[in-house]
Amino acid sequence: MFLGAAYLISVYHIGVFLAWFCLCTGVLLAIRGHRPKWFIRHIEERKIVPEPAHDVFSWRAWSVAGILVLSVAYIGYGIGNVYVRKQPGNLQTNTALKKIVPLVYLRFVSPRAPVLLIGNSSDITAEKIIWDVLLWDLDRPDLYNPLLIPSGTIDWIKPHKEVGPQGLFTLPTVYPLLRTGDRLFGCAMVNCRDCSSGQSYVVSIVWGRGGWTSEIKSSHAGELPPIANLSRETREKYFQMLEEIAPLSSHIPIGEWP
Repeated sequence: MFLGAAYLISVYHIGVFLAWFCLCTGVLLAIRGHRPKWFIRHIEERKIVPEPAHDVFSWRAWSVAGILVLSVAYIGYGIGNVYVRKQPGNLQTNTALKKIVPLVYLRFVSPRAPVLLIGNSSDITAEKIIWDVLLWDLDRPDLYNPLLIPSGTIDWIKPHKEVGPQGLFTLPTVYPLLRTGDRLFGCAMVNCRDCSSGQSYVVSIVWGRGGWTSEIKSSHAGELPPIANLSRETREKYFQMLEEIAPLSSHIPIGEWP
């Protein structure tokens, strides 16, 4: 299908050349057919027999042919060009028509004691990356606030490279609170200066055993889903919302590393 569209665009250039050839031929024939009076007298005086006219090759026929060929060429070009622009996967759309932007992501590895990796899956360097992780210990209802995991920044990441690991749970403000089997639940985000959109995730970890992440598909990708306040009722509704936007089929288990 893409080759067919490209063929139409190529035919356009050939058609334009033929159209101008026909139009120029028509103009020359028109000039030849409408000779000035002094030229006609010159022929009569020298008794030159004019060449017979051929209606098939008259200036009108050539002019009409040129207009028709030019019209068909422009129509073919328009159809082919529109089709090519609508293809999301072809090279022209991804490079010429769209600016290439970086795409960053994050992932947790080492299931029993997860650490964080930040990566760049694009073909250009990502700069000024920011990430944040918001997790609650569901088995510590006395803790209204999320775990004290500070957000982080990274200056740059080369194409198709990862940075880390970030030891989020070894911090002195976090590690003493964790017990084997505690359920940690919340979300995470990563974004960069030139990214068209970042990535957001629902995160679920059972400390000492494993966990999963699920990418959040929304127009607010690259942000943490907001929470109105930290009351018990609000937190329960917030956790329910996160569970609803992370169906079981979207869960990606936390794998081993390296």
